[in-house]
Amino acid sequence: MMNMTTLILPGIGGSEPEHWQSWLEHQLDDAKRIEQADWNNPVLHTWRQPLDHALFTATDPVWIVAHSFGCLVTMSALSSRILARKVAGVLLVAPASPERFTLAGFTRLTYDEHKESPALLSRVLPRAPLGLPIRMIASRSDPWLDFEKAEWWATRWGAKLVDLGHAGHINVAAGFGAWPQVIAELNTLKSSSRFSKPFLHQHQGLIQPASNQSDMDRRFLPQFRSVCF
Repeated sequence: MMNMTTLILPGIGGSEPEHWQSWLEHQLDDAKRIEQADWNNPVLHTWRQPLDHALFTATDPVWIVAHSFGCLVTMSALSSRILARKVAGVLLVAPASPERFTLAGFTRLTYDEHKESPALLSRVLPRAPLGLPIRMIASRSDPWLDFEKAEWWATRWGAKLVDLGHAGHINVAAGFGAWPQVIAELNTLKSSSRFSKPFLHQHQGLIQPASNQSDMDRRFLPQFRSVCF
């Protein structure tokens, strides 16, 4: 039996104890957080090093759960076929806009989005499906990425887009602490992978995906706010 791992990749600032990624880490026996030396300095090649190492040394395929800038780091790493072969599936939550970053960090100059600078991360990310199960959870009120751009990237990456409605950046500030829905999303992701995992049986009864967006809002968003505020 394969001993598979779930890698958790936070975004800028890391995921504080109240963040849903920290909550998820405590729910899964196989979770491992990818740590960064400087959580406030989003330099792609620096952030990729610990992820590349984790993937290169993995003896069994892994799952990846990424948030914000962590999503961009993930997709950059998976442009390597050697590393992509180590991945069973990817869950991207609230990706940050790659136009907000250069290879050296934050974009500091204004730019014309119709004439992208070669230095922007959008120029170095893959723009074709990678042959992996990918689910992207996006918000219509995310200040870090317009929903239309989320749709565009999801199409390029062959990702199933999950519309979370007006949910901000899907972080603590938006009320996302304990988040049972992410377990359901992982269940769905894993069911679409060719790799089997006891996870599906261990967590099957925890929660079922909401039948529609309004149902999910009523069932989960109120409890997020009560947990985090």
